[in-house]
This record gives sequence, structure tokens and C-alpha cells, in this order.
Amino acid sequence: MIPGELAGGHEVHQFRMPVSKDSYCVSSCRGWLVIVERPDLGLHLFNPFVSDNNKIDLPPLTTFRSPESHGLSQDRFLQKVILSRDQTSTSIYAIMAIYYCRGNKVAFYKPGGKYGWTPLPEYNGAHDIIYFKDLFYVVLTNESVSAYTFRGSSPDFKDVISGRGLGWSFSKVYLVESFGEILRVIRFKILNEARNITVGFRVYKLNLGWSVEVKTLYGETLFLGNNSSTSFSSSHFPQYKPNCIYLADDTKHLHGTKGPHDLGVFELVKCNQIL
Repeated sequence: MIPGELAGGHEVHQFRMPVSKDSYCVSSCRGWLVIVERPDLGLHLFNPFVSDNNKIDLPPLTTFRSPESHGLSQDRFLQKVILSRDQTSTSIYAIMAIYYCRGNKVAFYKPGGKYGWTPLPEYNGAHDIIYFKDLFYVVLTNESVSAYTFRGSSPDFKDVISGRGLGWSFSKVYLVESFGEILRVIRFKILNEARNITVGFRVYKLNLGWSVEVKTLYGETLFLGNNSSTSFSSSHFPQYKPNCIYLADDTKHLHGTKGPHDLGVFELVKCNQIL
């Protein structure tokens, strides 16, 4: 997720996107837009902020779409795509994705592979993925976190922390980098008039084998959503509130024509008082 007004003060820049009218954007990762092309379900990454090497063609959705997922709306099938690095002039990169098939599952793609997207069947209930210091980190529903590396054609993984379960009916977990460390952010929701409404957050600093809750973001501002979550220093961007979480609605597929509604700004100190 990239908040607005980051460059040129409060300027707004408009430009044309070279994509067809039948295409749609799933999410973004560090400026790369994840574009699905209808009707053949082609898939590619596009970076509108650079002029050269700004497109990465990926295997289509059909290469990892299992029989159980047929009939599911296309905009709900692919949840998030994370790129290991920005360099596109070489094939030294890997991509991991969260997709829906009787629960959120994880698949990976590496250029040169024979089979397109390769699912990781041992994991179900994936909430978020982050690329950090040459590793992909995946967090699941039970709060467990695993790390993946791609030294060869297939990933090697290790468990970072084991899961305990969220103990909350409606919740989601995010991973975000802040001050050179990974934060695990738990978003708590309640069901209100058939809608999930966010009521607060808890933030934990991730370490090998354990995590510790933090009560302050030390002036940082977090941005969470279906795009790659990120953090910014409020001293560099004073238009954003320090020690706050900016939330984008990432459950829009549940709202039908009513549009997204669960979004806003949350002060961490107030979340600590509520939860």
C-alpha cells in the first residue's frame, strides 16, 4: 500500500494505465500492480512509475486453479501477490501468492519453472505474506509464522513461531516491516449488522521463536490492507498521525454493491485501552 501525497507535497498526478477495460487490479506490492486479464485469466505485474522493465508476465490463474475453486468469483480467488525484489531485468526473483480454495492457501512461482504456480498444500488459512531480508514470511490463522527461501527451484522453510489461535471470531493478522524488524499486527473485528467492523489492534514484535507485544510504534505510522502493508516515519511525513494504524477495507468482496466501509485511522494507545 502506498499512501497518497508522498511526493511533491500535496500534488496529485494522473496518467493513463495501458491495460484493457476488461482487466482488474487485485492488489499491489511496492508500486507493482497485480493485473488480471479477462477473459483468459492472464496475470501480470505492472509498475506505472517506471518506463523500462515495468511489466512481469506471470502464469495465468488457470495454472493453479483447483477444481474446488471453480464457481468462485474471480475477484475473490486471488487475494495477494508478493514480489521478492524489484529487479525485473533478470529472472532472479520469486513470487508468492495467497489464493482462495476452501480457505486461503499459498502458492509460489519462480521463473524457469515447468508448472507455473506451485501450491504449498501444507498450509491453509494464510492471512498475510511479507518479503524481508531475503525471506518470505507467511502468517496463518493460528498466528504461526513460517519463513521461506528460494535458493533452488523449490522453497526451503522453517517455523519462526508456533501458533496458539487468535481466540477471536472475526480477526485478521498482518505482517509489516518497521525499524528493520517485523511486526505482527492482529486486527480484531466484530459482526455488526452482517458486517465485519474493526474495533482495535494489537501489535507484536516478531523474533525467532517468540514475540513480544509493543504498546507504541515509536512515531511510525502503519498502513494495512490487501496491498503490501508498510510503515512510514511521521517525522518524514507529518501529514500522517504518529503511532496510528491506517486501515484500508480488504473485505470488499463481502459488501456487494454497498462498497467498502471498514476503513479508518486507529490510535494504538486507544486500542490498548479497549482490548
